[in-house]
Amino acid sequence: MADNTYTVTRLAEEIHENIFDEDDTLMTVSRIEAWLAANIGSLNTLIHSSFDSEFASPDSDVYVFGYEEASIYTQVYLEDYYKKLARRVIQGSFSVTGVTMSEWTKIVEGDTTIERKAISPADASRAYAALAKQAAEKVIDLVGRYNRHAAKPRQVNVKNSA
Repeated sequence: MADNTYTVTRLAEEIHENIFDEDDTLMTVSRIEAWLAANIGSLNTLIHSSFDSEFASPDSDVYVFGYEEASIYTQVYLEDYYKKLARRVIQGSFSVTGVTMSEWTKIVEGDTTIERKAISPADASRAYAALAKQAAEKVIDLVGRYNRHAAKPRQVNVKNSA
């Protein structure tokens, strides 16, 4: 396998390492891998390809799942991930910090008082929705560039000099 080709496991490991800092409390490699394998059709639709759930192509001589495809698919994954987080926060099934806090947090020591407002679920949901929107915009940009770069001429006009 060439160094610039990807497997589902390799991409899942890179996402886990680079996006989640290898923190299994946020996401595991196996869950990322399962999502990537199950949702490959969304990438195929975007870039007019026919990769299978193992990132193999029937025309592997023509194209392989490489850096560009991995970059696009990572953003597709992140868009879905952030949309789910936004929804889960609003539904109350996801804690923003992992710690349950009251709306206001107050620390008093001697004559010093520090008071801050904890992030609300609505604010957290909006933040995740904004991250999903950024990922979606990045997908559109990357796909446009990919399709322009990968486009082949459909016909060539040749004039006879006769």
